[in-house]
Amino acid sequence: MLLLEFSSFIGRFHPLMVHLPIGFLILALLFDLPAIRSRMNNTSLLWFFSFISSALAVILGLLLSNSGHYIEAQLSLHQWSGILLTLLCGLGWMMRSSFFNIPDFKKLNNLLVILSLFFVGHNGGSLTHGENYLFEDAPVWIKAQLIDEEIERNFTAVPLDSIYAYKDLVQPLFERKCTSCHNDQIQRGGLNMTTAVGLFTGGSSGKAIVKKDLNKSLVYDRIIKEQSDKKFMPPAGIPLTYAEIQLIEWWVLEGAEIDKPLSEQNLSADIQRLLLKHYSLDSREKPWYEKVSLKPLSEKDYSRLEKQQLSWRKLSADNSLLDLRFQGKALTEETIAVLADYASYITWLNLSEANVQNSALEAIAKMENLTRLYLQKNDLSDTNLDLLGSLDHLEILNLLLAWNFQKKLEEQPVQFMTKYFWEDLKITRDTLGDFIKCDGNDILLFPNPTTAINNIIENLDIAEGDEILTTQHEYGALIRAWNRLSIRKSFSFIQQKIDLPLGSKETFIDQFCAGINERTKIIFISHITSQTAPIMKTKKAMYKKSFIYLILQFTKVSYEFVYYWNFLFN
Repeated sequence: MLLLEFSSFIGRFHPLMVHLPIGFLILALLFDLPAIRSRMNNTSLLWFFSFISSALAVILGLLLSNSGHYIEAQLSLHQWSGILLTLLCGLGWMMRSSFFNIPDFKKLNNLLVILSLFFVGHNGGSLTHGENYLFEDAPVWIKAQLIDEEIERNFTAVPLDSIYAYKDLVQPLFERKCTSCHNDQIQRGGLNMTTAVGLFTGGSSGKAIVKKDLNKSLVYDRIIKEQSDKKFMPPAGIPLTYAEIQLIEWWVLEGAEIDKPLSEQNLSADIQRLLLKHYSLDSREKPWYEKVSLKPLSEKDYSRLEKQQLSWRKLSADNSLLDLRFQGKALTEETIAVLADYASYITWLNLSEANVQNSALEAIAKMENLTRLYLQKNDLSDTNLDLLGSLDHLEILNLLLAWNFQKKLEEQPVQFMTKYFWEDLKITRDTLGDFIKCDGNDILLFPNPTTAINNIIENLDIAEGDEILTTQHEYGALIRAWNRLSIRKSFSFIQQKIDLPLGSKETFIDQFCAGINERTKIIFISHITSQTAPIMKTKKAMYKKSFIYLILQFTKVSYEFVYYWNFLFN
């Protein structure tokens, strides 16, 4: 062991020694030029020093190679070309020395020395600085000829459920950076990185990968060390980039899954950006209309729509889903029949001020790909709207039911204020009560969320030292209400950072729950936030009435949860 440490120490002088033969060889080759040789008589001495210094550089290099810090395939070329150069230096000295009598082929030897010198120097530089170090800053036309660019696999047209983190992303990294020293034939440290089994089994120092534990995963530990550290990996060539390290880190923390596709894994916002940038893989959740593929319609189909006063446009050149708008005054049975015929093609539909009746709503209920529906200024009732319960992908529903109230108010203002208004409020409370399974008389209605939050938080049991947890995406007026109360009652109001774009439900929950501790008293989350408008993954809410804000309190898992949902149609 002592001898190995001493040889490694001596071997580190190789980079210093290797420059001596280069200098001597350049001088010796110059002195061999006829114009200089006629005036100099010591060329044999220069060749002698070139030979001795080359031999010393080779010896020190062999000692340094035993450290295990270099890739065998790259090292072998450098070693043997260095030995060849030393032999050529020895021949050059012997041909010029009076002590030896050998055939004279100085010109050929000089040519071989020059070629060997360039080859040895280039391979030595590649070992130290990376394979393409010499040509990285070359003009583009030279670089294109001499450097094989490392092309990352492109997943643009590959579905997410066909891509596996280990097979398609992680293992290719190991093959490029690690398996030249850790394969079936060469297993440095007893480690084979060509298979997942080898990673989980590990080598003489321990397991290369430990699921969900970066601290115990030796591969991760080695790739993040300082390059000056003798345990840094890879020991030679180009280190892993930050994005590559980030990918391996995510894979380990997610359980180092082998057989689970990306569609079933938790992809954080950072990983989604990484996959998009480096692999052209857009893993972000797509709107429903981008997932639908339908046979293109013909010109005859479009003409049929136009005859029914339905203006149309395709969502995009390669997406056959339609955005329809009715331009007439009232829907006819014939128009409704045409809408029913093209139900699967309609994703956005505007029927405002179209005198929509039950028969139209029945046709709309069959539009399986409908995501936006505009029904404002139609005389609709709660019973009518129940027909829309089957629209699973509906994202926007604009009813502007306030128009009905306005119409009643204008027709009979006294009756409205003394009777209809209170009857409608009771219907609202009872409907919401049925939805959240409580007595409608226990529901208190507010005209806007700011008023609601101020009333409720003023009556919460919050003590000094408690913490209220929310996100940084909340409505400003509500944030100010909490801040004022926190100053007065001496509790902490914490806005947890949530990355955009929002990832999966699990990503949101993980980021938010990281702010929970033993002092957390209340969690405050908007279903639809006002500042940045993401829909938080809290709970599906059914929209029933206009201008209704609901605040609920739960006492589960020793925390008090305050959610509010905006049940707003306009």
